[in-house]
Amino acid sequence: MAMFSWSSLGPCRSPDCSMKGSCGTFYPVSRLDLLNAVDAAEALGLKCICSCFGIQHIIVAVDGHPVRPPTAEPSASRPAAGSSTVPPPSSNTSAPPPFSSFSEAINSRAQRQQGAPESATSKKEQQQSGLKSHIFEFAFDPSKASQTKSWTKLSERPQKRKPSSANPPGEPLSKTAKSGPKLVSFTMVLVENPAQVEASQYFMPSPIKMQSLYRAGNIQIIEVLPTITPEGLDLVVTSAFANHPEVLKNRISMHKWRSLSKVSISRGAHSLLKPHREAGEVTFQDFEWSAETHRQAKRFKRCVYISLARWCSPIPLDIDDPIDVDSLCQP
Repeated sequence: MAMFSWSSLGPCRSPDCSMKGSCGTFYPVSRLDLLNAVDAAEALGLKCICSCFGIQHIIVAVDGHPVRPPTAEPSASRPAAGSSTVPPPSSNTSAPPPFSSFSEAINSRAQRQQGAPESATSKKEQQQSGLKSHIFEFAFDPSKASQTKSWTKLSERPQKRKPSSANPPGEPLSKTAKSGPKLVSFTMVLVENPAQVEASQYFMPSPIKMQSLYRAGNIQIIEVLPTITPEGLDLVVTSAFANHPEVLKNRISMHKWRSLSKVSISRGAHSLLKPHREAGEVTFQDFEWSAETHRQAKRFKRCVYISLARWCSPIPLDIDDPIDVDSLCQP
C-alpha cells in the first residue's frame, strides 16, 4: 500500500461536493487549522473550502489501490498550548468506497447517477402537490365572507339601457345616431346668361339645354355636410367650377355667384329662375329647399340652379339659337 502524505490529497471526490471537485486539491478553510495539523492524517478531519472533509480528497494511487492514511494513536497531550483541538471525522461522514481500478470508480458513479431521475421526479411531484394546494387555498369561493360582496356584483343583472325618444322601443338605432351626419349631394347647374337672370327673363332650362349645359361644364355634383357654414358652402361651389374652361381662360369668375329660386308665373307657362341670395349668404337649408329633379331630364336629380354675378359675360353653349331651345320647353 502506498505511503500516505500531503501529496495523497487531491480534488474532492464527493458526489455531493458543492464545487464538483473544482477546488483542485485540499485547501483548508482556516490557515490556522493547517498550521495546527501535525501531518496529513490529521488534515483528513478538516474541512476544505468546498465544504467537504479532507478524507474525501484522498486520491487513488497509480497501481489502482487507494492511499490509506496511517492509524494515528491518540495523543496524551497537545504539543502547543492554546492550539485548537481538531475534532475527529464525523462517524456519519461517508468516505468514498475503495476501488480496485479506475473502471470500478466510473461504474459506481454511473450507478449513483441512475438514481437521480427518481429523486428529480419525486421533487417535481412535491412541487406540483404544493402548487395544487396553493391554488385551492386562493381559489374563488362565494361562501367566504370576504368574497361575498364580489360574488354579489358578479351575479347582479346589468341594467338595460333606456331607449331614447328618437328610437321607440323595439326599433334599432337610426343610422344617423350610429355614424353621425352624412354627406348630402347636390347637382349644381350654372346657367349661362347672368344678364337674363338679372332681368327676370331666364326660364327653366329644357332637357336639350340641360345637355348643352352639361357639355359646357356648367353642371357639377358637390357633397357637403348639413352643418356646413355659408362661407364653407361658397368655397365648395367655387372649387367645383375651378376647372371650367371659361374660368381657366379668365373670361368668367365665380366670385359673388348667386343662388336662384324657381318662380311659377301661371298655369301652363314656363317657370322663371330669379336671383335669391349671393355667395357667403346662401345656407345649406337654401340648397335643401330649392333642390328638385328636372321634370323632363330626370337623370339630373336634386338640381340647384345658380348664376354668375350680374357683371359677368354669358357662357357660350353649343346651341346657336337659345330662343328655339326655350320653345321646346314643356310647361
